[in-house]
Amino acid sequence: VVGMAHAGWRGLVAGVLPNTVATMGRTFGSRPADLVAGIGPCIGVCCYEVGQEVSNRFDPADVRTGADTDCSPHVDLAAAAARQLRAAGIPAERIDHAGHCTSCLSDRYFSHRRDRGGSGRIGALIGLRAA
Repeated sequence: VVGMAHAGWRGLVAGVLPNTVATMGRTFGSRPADLVAGIGPCIGVCCYEVGQEVSNRFDPADVRTGADTDCSPHVDLAAAAARQLRAAGIPAERIDHAGHCTSCLSDRYFSHRRDRGGSGRIGALIGLRAA
C-alpha cells in the first residue's frame, strides 16, 4: 500500500497525518511499525513566522521564540509532522525528511509566503518496489 497526504499547518492541526496512518490500518491492515514515511520540502522553522493564534495550536516543542526569531513565534512544521507520525506508531528511524526549506531555496522551490501569493507547483512521486 502506498499513500500520500499533504499537511500544511491547518492539516497538521486537524490531524491529517495520524488519520492517514489510521485509515491505512483500517482499510489495508497496514501496521504503523511497518510503514515508512517521508516529509517533503516545506517552509522551515527559519522562515515560518506565525502569530500567537497559530503557534498556540502546536506542541510547544515545535515552536521557537526568542532572540534568534526576533521574538516572534516560528513553527517547525517538519518537526510537528515527525512528532505526529511517531505518535501514530511509525518508528523514528522509518521517518525521513528532505530537510529543504522552500522559502530559503528560491532557486529550487516556489514559496507562496516568500513570493507574496505568487505560486507554482511542486510535484512528488511515490511508489512500491517489488520485493
